[in-house]
Amino acid sequence: MKSGKRVIVIAAIGSLAFLSGCFNNKMEQELAKHTAAEVHKKLSENEKDKLSKEQTKKENEIYKKMEKPINQVVDEVPKEKAEQIANKGKQRQSYSDPVEFAQFTGKILFEFYTQNIHSAQYRAFLESYGDSKISKKFLKNKDADSFIDEVQKTIKESGFIPSNYKITKPVISASDGYFYLEFSDSLNKTQTFIISMIQEQDTWKFINNRPAPPIRIESK
Repeated sequence: MKSGKRVIVIAAIGSLAFLSGCFNNKMEQELAKHTAAEVHKKLSENEKDKLSKEQTKKENEIYKKMEKPINQVVDEVPKEKAEQIANKGKQRQSYSDPVEFAQFTGKILFEFYTQNIHSAQYRAFLESYGDSKISKKFLKNKDADSFIDEVQKTIKESGFIPSNYKITKPVISASDGYFYLEFSDSLNKTQTFIISMIQEQDTWKFINNRPAPPIRIESK
């Protein structure tokens, strides 16, 4: 009887050992699989990080080569050429000659930017020499004078006060035209504007002035 119990106990111990061995073996396999997956994941992440860093480095090198100071970029852009005309600016009741009108308009705008004339005088210029849209819409607006004052105030606060100006020969197409007005200050900094004008009943009228890219003004 004792011998039978011993066989059962030994068998049970053997079964437990077998189960334990299987369990441990399975655990080792799972652990190995899990560890391998983690290692693979880590390697993949590292590889991605490495590729990402290399890509970023290459992109940065490209961007660095492309980076240039804004003044260098502006200087490299081909500039439009325009012929300079004299700054006469004689006032007439009306202008049938686009060159004379450009000279007079350039003088008025220069005086406006240098604060030598103010809103009332500039309004008088617009009333007499502005196109029909200015007289019918802008000047009838109750805030027109305030707007002119605000524009002049903004110019003054910008710190750029021109000391000289150049006018270009008007470019005429049918009844429309434009010319360039370039301001320069005592430090040789410049600002360029394009002035649009229109012919109404054989008389040239001012439409507007807008900032323009730098141009190459050539004297005769």
